[in-house]
Amino acid sequence: MIAATTLAVTASAGTQLVSAAPPPKAVPVPRKAKPQIHYTRASWYGTGLYSRHLANGERYPRMGLFAAHRTLPIGTRIKVTNLRNGKSVIVTVLDRGPYHDEVHRGLDLSFAAARSIGMLQRGVVPVAWVIQA
Repeated sequence: MIAATTLAVTASAGTQLVSAAPPPKAVPVPRKAKPQIHYTRASWYGTGLYSRHLANGERYPRMGLFAAHRTLPIGTRIKVTNLRNGKSVIVTVLDRGPYHDEVHRGLDLSFAAARSIGMLQRGVVPVAWVIQA
């Protein structure tokens, strides 16, 4: 008879009891949390800011893909989607703002980021953004 944790093994020298390892327990796989999607309105930096310094100390890189946000840590990468046309861009938060129309605007995008999601003509568009891992 075989027990759950011991096996009887017969060899030429006689019968010997050997402990069998219990079956491995299933390890739960952690679920990835769904990214939180934020909705706001975004504008883009005007041409008067091209020679100024950003909050991170760098000069404004006109063709860089970056954004300004009031509370996200500098260096945070976010994916911004223009809700009017579905175009998206991944930007890095390098500055603080926007400070114009603070109630309705949550992001300022660089010229290059705004161009890539097709918002240069409108100036201010509704967007969705999510933090990238």
